Amino acid sequence: MNLTIDTDLAVTALAVIETHPERHTQDNWRDDRDDRHRAEDFDDPLDDECGTAFCLAGWIATLDRAKWSARVDQYPIPLLKGDHVGEPEYCTCPPEARYCTCGNDMSVAEYAAWRVGLDAIDADALFGPENRVEDLRAGVKALVNGEAVADAVHVSHVENHRTECTVCFPEGSEFDQAEEDE
Repeated sequence: MNLTIDTDLAVTALAVIETHPERHTQDNWRDDRDDRHRAEDFDDPLDDECGTAFCLAGWIATLDRAKWSARVDQYPIPLLKGDHVGEPEYCTCPPEARYCTCGNDMSVAEYAAWRVGLDAIDADALFGPENRVEDLRAGVKALVNGEAVADAVHVSHVENHRTECTVCFPEGSEFDQAEEDE
């Protein structure tokens, strides 16, 4: 696939999350808080009428105008495709279609990682559901500076006691033991 790497997408997505925290949910690619109003139904995903919240990867895909795969309640697709977008090289849907219904899709995480130039390890760290804004900020800063994104995110996890991260705080770690002793 010939997608161009664009780290500015990550910076812009982070800016949206910081400016509109009510539109951020890191543990959901796309959270339809109001079934009547979904981002793909609007020309501007930041329209005040739209209540859709996204994680960082979801915002990268949305801001890049990726075509979300059809929602299961609208099209007869066997699997819920809310975490997929049309695969740019193989999607055969008309350009004006709001949804990808052809079945040629890819995960949001894979799409976002590809667009901003992340390998699997960095993508797993940056797009993890345990991340908060400060973790995302550390990861995006490392991405822009050409540094190891996973390392930056995990340092932020440790500094902010993000114990949900099993990489930073494996079960039975010294931190877990210290909490039990208190």
